Amino acid sequence: MKTHKIKFANKIFYFIFTISILTNLLLTAAENLKENSSAAEELLFECEKKAVKAEPLVALYEIKNISEIISYVDENTLVLFDLDETLILDPKHGYNREIKVTQLKPVEGDKTIQVFKAVQENALGVIGLTARPYIAEKDNTLETLISAGIPLTNPFPQVKNNIIQDDPKIGFFDGIIFTHFKPKGDFLSIFLKSLKIDIGFTPAKVLFVDDLERNCFSVKVCLEELNIPGTIFHYRCTSE
Repeated sequence: MKTHKIKFANKIFYFIFTISILTNLLLTAAENLKENSSAAEELLFECEKKAVKAEPLVALYEIKNISEIISYVDENTLVLFDLDETLILDPKHGYNREIKVTQLKPVEGDKTIQVFKAVQENALGVIGLTARPYIAEKDNTLETLISAGIPLTNPFPQVKNNIIQDDPKIGFFDGIIFTHFKPKGDFLSIFLKSLKIDIGFTPAKVLFVDDLERNCFSVKVCLEELNIPGTIFHYRCTSE
């Protein structure tokens, strides 16, 4: 009788022992599953972050209102404006001597002036990037901007006013790069490289506004080649 009781007790012990082992195995499996799930979630999160970071280095947008650029400007942004048909209504690019500079108005009137002032207050710096020639138009251009209520000031006073590549029609003067109808990206590249060499400065990001698509693409290529993040706006207010 005692033998049967001992055997029965042993069976109960082994049964409980087996249940305990199975329980521990199940708990371990559940914990591993939880850890793997967390790892999978972390991996998914990292993939999502990389997907967000995979945005283009230089983005190109089309706008009709100059005010659309404001939200893209901060204290790290170097802003470049085309002048004619972007800030100033002058399809002749200063060559129409029959029109006095005092008659030339901002493209969107007071709105252009307000946006320009807001950009100047919030940006790292603001410069002009125009197709006008340097020596022949620099004084006339500055007078036009002042008259229109859009005075540009040189954010890099350490950089001397000078011609570029020994061409008197191409140069930098009081915050304006004059390219004489040549590709704007080419001379922006020369200017940015000069800033890096002369004063050790490279902008964290660049914003550019122009009414001509070819100029937008030219500057886009320039920034991509220099590995500088940028936002470019093809401004179509005057093309409608």
